[in-house]
Amino acid sequence: MRKSTVFFVFCLAFVLGVAVHSFFSAEKRFGEPFWWYVVFLICGTLGTVFLLGLNPSQPPQNPRGGEKGKPSLKVIGMAGLCLAFLFLGLFRYAQSIPAGEGNNVLQYAGREVILRGVVDSRPQRREKTVTYVLKLQAIRGGENMEWREVGGKFLLTAPVFPAYNYGDALMLKCAPAALNAYERYFMREGVSASCAFPETIASLAAEKPERHFIARVQDKLWRVRESVDQRVRALFADPYAGLLAGILYGDTSGLSSELKRVFRITGLAHITALSGYNISVISVVLVSSLIYIGLTRKQALPVTTALIVAFVFATGAEASVVRAAIMGLLAMLAKNIGRLSNPRNALVFAGALMLAINPRLLFFDLGFLLSFLATIALIWFADDIKQRTIIRKLPELVGIREAGAASVVAFLFTTPLILYKTGLFSPLAMIVNILVVPIVPLAMALGFGAIIADFAWHPLGLGAAFLARVPLDYIIKLAEWFSRFGAMQRQISFITALVLFIGIVMSLYVWKKRTDAATTL
Repeated sequence: MRKSTVFFVFCLAFVLGVAVHSFFSAEKRFGEPFWWYVVFLICGTLGTVFLLGLNPSQPPQNPRGGEKGKPSLKVIGMAGLCLAFLFLGLFRYAQSIPAGEGNNVLQYAGREVILRGVVDSRPQRREKTVTYVLKLQAIRGGENMEWREVGGKFLLTAPVFPAYNYGDALMLKCAPAALNAYERYFMREGVSASCAFPETIASLAAEKPERHFIARVQDKLWRVRESVDQRVRALFADPYAGLLAGILYGDTSGLSSELKRVFRITGLAHITALSGYNISVISVVLVSSLIYIGLTRKQALPVTTALIVAFVFATGAEASVVRAAIMGLLAMLAKNIGRLSNPRNALVFAGALMLAINPRLLFFDLGFLLSFLATIALIWFADDIKQRTIIRKLPELVGIREAGAASVVAFLFTTPLILYKTGLFSPLAMIVNILVVPIVPLAMALGFGAIIADFAWHPLGLGAAFLARVPLDYIIKLAEWFSRFGAMQRQISFITALVLFIGIVMSLYVWKKRTDAATTL
């Protein structure tokens, strides 16, 4: 077995371990992390011992085994190491869940308690409310009224004023509650309970913890994001401000519920989600557009990469943005450099690394799964769709053909998951995406240019914002027109979604092989 294949299998085993735990027990520990780690060490040690037991100078005559009918030491060793990485995935997911008894705020649900914690991420500000994620430190309540250590994170909804920032230490009096359907999205960050408008909130300025270097840098980046957000609101009226904030940095708080519904019906919700799919398509369109205006491919790739990296830092470098940028750049480089050494290994390594940092993404973050599936589709099938189907008749102007191929293949790959999770299916989604996706980079560029101009001189920013409204208005008007045709509502089971996905992948694979064979004849 080649080293690249071994690397791929080990990464895949780790991802599988995370998937097994999240599927069977997403919110409670499926065994203690200590024992998963012990089993990981045992399997890893035994696997290594069996591999080292091989004599390199005397390889077995049968590479598939030792004696006839018996597996070789190498096969046993590889199996042991695969199991070790699977158990490592189980350990990592179990480790991300707070301990159940005595250390979970949910055991105080419905009872008034006093909590102490630190604001652990950028506050999400709305028109009348602010949502904070607190990293809990201690709780006081019950009979003895003594402070007790408590783990996990807590979702706090509070009025806009007084405002608190990342790193502030707070003490509040409230009755914790289980997360509702909307708030469950925050479970990807380890949040287990919530409280809306507590009786009292106090800032513990004297107890504000000393932040490490990375936290201070993150705070500076978030302040840049806040400044950008303020200028978006100052330059653009609704619904343009809400749409631009969505396509620039994934903030949909400014979008009306009606416009969100329109985007869901037409299959355009992804343009405001800032997923890997979104950045993948945008990067592909940017490369095609730069080549169209005269740059070579070698010049267009670094320019596009630099623009995406600058965009990540300018919008606060939040974890979701960084994940989207990694997946998007990976798809772009794999498509335009040919092999990217091995796109299969790069993709599974990126996924394993993200899950090692936050294993809860796999179950609680639909955007992560959609990004992963869309990136696979773009790397392996987008070029064939573009060159060998009716998509090839689309014009190459501003990346319309690239956007068409990307939209078709991503639509096919993500539809089973969307039907399983949301049950919403839009038959016209591919057509709408072909018409809208090539315009998104233009809207982003003009909108971001208006923000930069506003930093220099406000009247200049207003003039640039007037131009940026044109593509934004086009996107909104087109989505509203196509939304009149509606969408189908059909929820499917996990098994049905899995069978449908496998059928789509196998059909595309067989089609690709047959067209390859026909081309070589």
